[in-house]
Amino acid sequence: MALRRTTYSACTSEISLKHHILTLATALVTASIALGDTPTGDAPGEDTGWISLFNGQDLSGWNVKVVGHELGEDPWNTVRVEDGMIRMNYDDYEGTFDDRFLHLFHDVPWSRYRLLVEYRFHGEQVPGGPGWAWRNSGAMLHCQDPATMGTDQAFPVSIEGQFLGGDGTNERSTGNLCTPGTHVRLDGKLDKRHCINSNSKTMHGDQWVTAEFEVDGGGTVRHFINGDLVMEYEKPILDTNDPDAAAIAPADRVTRLDRGWIALQGESHPVDFRRVDIKPLDGLRVIGGPVLGNLREDGASVWLRFNEPGPIPYELTNLDKDISWNLEIPVEGVHDGSVTFQFGDLEPGTRYRLRFDDATGTDFHFTTLPRGAGEHARIAFGSCAKEQPGSASVWKRMTDDDVTALVLLGDTPYIDTTDLEIQRRRYREFAAADGFRQLATHVPVYSTWDDHDIGRNDTDGTLKGKENSRKAFLEHRPNPGSGEHGQGIYTSFRQGPVEVFILDTRWFARTEGGEDDPTLLGAAQWAWLERGLEASNAPFTILCNGMVFNGSVRPGKTDCWGRYPKEYDRLIDLLECTGTRNVVLVSGDVHWSRSIRHEASDRLGFDLVEYTTSPIHEHLIKAADAPHPGLRWSRGEVNSFLLVDASTKQDGSGTLTASFRNAAGDVLHSETMSIAAED
Repeated sequence: MALRRTTYSACTSEISLKHHILTLATALVTASIALGDTPTGDAPGEDTGWISLFNGQDLSGWNVKVVGHELGEDPWNTVRVEDGMIRMNYDDYEGTFDDRFLHLFHDVPWSRYRLLVEYRFHGEQVPGGPGWAWRNSGAMLHCQDPATMGTDQAFPVSIEGQFLGGDGTNERSTGNLCTPGTHVRLDGKLDKRHCINSNSKTMHGDQWVTAEFEVDGGGTVRHFINGDLVMEYEKPILDTNDPDAAAIAPADRVTRLDRGWIALQGESHPVDFRRVDIKPLDGLRVIGGPVLGNLREDGASVWLRFNEPGPIPYELTNLDKDISWNLEIPVEGVHDGSVTFQFGDLEPGTRYRLRFDDATGTDFHFTTLPRGAGEHARIAFGSCAKEQPGSASVWKRMTDDDVTALVLLGDTPYIDTTDLEIQRRRYREFAAADGFRQLATHVPVYSTWDDHDIGRNDTDGTLKGKENSRKAFLEHRPNPGSGEHGQGIYTSFRQGPVEVFILDTRWFARTEGGEDDPTLLGAAQWAWLERGLEASNAPFTILCNGMVFNGSVRPGKTDCWGRYPKEYDRLIDLLECTGTRNVVLVSGDVHWSRSIRHEASDRLGFDLVEYTTSPIHEHLIKAADAPHPGLRWSRGEVNSFLLVDASTKQDGSGTLTASFRNAAGDVLHSETMSIAAED
């Protein structure tokens, strides 16, 4: 299919592919990460281009798979970190080895890179280990997704850089090649042997050995031992006659293998790894994201960050129809390396894959919403998060709870300045946080800000430099829209039977009106909200923002709707005049979780219920548990969030259940709103 460039400027390029419209929002700032050709042995963190995959302290970023057990289970503590090393020991095993092969996967897939591993064998093989597995380990390259491995699958489909140790007398090469579920081309010919020896020297005893692998995607792969080239081959493919490979690929065609996960192998002999570093090969590389946003029945938006300006080649595939388009976005430069792709005119309820031809082999999937946005939504709301293990546990719980959308209510991240470079850095760090990074690849993220992310605690719209904060927000958050006319970041989206209006209670606060009636939302946002409510036909409506919709707050707190009483009255007036029913209020900010009933039945025919959810991190503020006449439930719970589960039936009936949850999966409190069937 032909690609036609319709418009292009330094800030925006729009590309048309028949019915597929893709828009790329960019600005001109050179990316801050550059790669260099650094000799082997340079330490990571010294502008050499090397990245440490192992932090020397714990197994963060790694996941273990033991035969006979689910991913993440290691009942015998086989893999541990001691003395700054990853150690695979079998001293807690009971009985014989019993083919309990182990693979330790790094959680980021790669495509074009140079991998450096320092390893050593020591001690005695566990009883029952196969003879061939004596002093045997390896680095598995281009592995299948560990989540797709069968419980009893012995080895991941991959190409293996095999590590072997000598017995002190006989020759035994290391840096060999083994091919579980794969084939390669050697000397220009397809070679179907399972294991092929390298020309390395034998590494006797317990010495440390440095193995390096230069992997050029689906092209050439080279093995080095202690700096010497010992093996070279090219064009790895899946062996679709192998049952494990056939399970992850069509069996009727040869499949090119050009990317995948990296794993370290345990095969019954104790082995240590003291260094596991990676250096992307020169060229385009995704260094942030992807973050999925604005998922619709006809498209989606996706945020990524690249290491250098374009062009950006990628492949978009309709997985349900097995149709692919190879595209390229012409980009002269990108702000902070950040790019938001807008995909339109896709098919409803359809699975798509987006794959970039970059060093990391960035590859992820999304499914467009069903036609009409569907009849069910499971939306998580959260506020006040940090890049720490406690917050990571919440993101992982959301993944386990199968949420269909995430709304960030602010203080996500904490920034506390309007300095543009710091703003950008903090958004990058938040996007890379463990748990959130994985969640955002498949769950659409919608965002607003609160005081700490716009720039200062308890601030309002008079904050100097807020334009920088808005610029950084727009660069890093793929919202459906962000305010109007260069002002604010308010937005809305529809999923299932729920329309969510995400308000901006910071940008306009106290910038309009008099001292006795200062604005909170601003005239433009009020007009937008009125238009949105009038146009909406959603059975349920959620109005959400960072600050609480009441005035029962800790002493001295000035940023709440209770300090803007006439603005709150306008909200009730607006709901009344638009006839909006089945309304829920959601807020965050205060480091305490509460359910509060707002009396409004005399005006609306029903009372409003506000759910305040905070924090995702661990810091509670007990003073936030202030008295309120409509208080229904209150609790200080660290690592918590709100889950709204809504569904409707064809007869018009429906339910919306709001439940406060913690990272352990406990339901702390739950309330349900019901809609009766239509007459």
